Amino acid sequence: FREFSQVTDFKGTSFSTGDVVHHEPHVNLSTFTVGTGNYSEGIYHWGVRAYLDGETETLISKRKFFIDTTRPNKPLLIAPAPGGTSQPPGEIIFTWSNNGNDPGIIHSPITAIIEIADDQNFTLNLETYEVAGTTTAISMLGTGNRYWRVRNKDGAGNESAYSEPGNFSLF
Repeated sequence: FREFSQVTDFKGTSFSTGDVVHHEPHVNLSTFTVGTGNYSEGIYHWGVRAYLDGETETLISKRKFFIDTTRPNKPLLIAPAPGGTSQPPGEIIFTWSNNGNDPGIIHSPITAIIEIADDQNFTLNLETYEVAGTTTAISMLGTGNRYWRVRNKDGAGNESAYSEPGNFSLF
């Protein structure tokens, strides 16, 4: 009984029209690792075909994977106004812009990470929230100055730089 597989990786929008990135004609293992040197950001398709004794071959089993290394855009704060505002304690509406769509070749949903603290260095009473979208309401108690900033994270885990910090006062 003789069995081996053929593994082929393509970069592009489809398995049949992509550019060959890697081809391994004789694989006798159930797992196979390739080096990452040929793989840049993009959409990849790969397939495996088994050849059995007597030159019988199986159908190609195809899969797709993505490589995303581009950081999302740096957010822009909208409200509370970055220059500082005063408002009573209670529900505060935070709004920001993602400064366009997710850049790069691969586009994935963006999650915003909002940080709110009592100091401009974001070390005192830091609170962190993860939000889908570009607005959220957060209940704020007490009085005093608060500082806030946002950074974006995409589906691949790439993170943007922080927005310029904003501040507001609860009275």
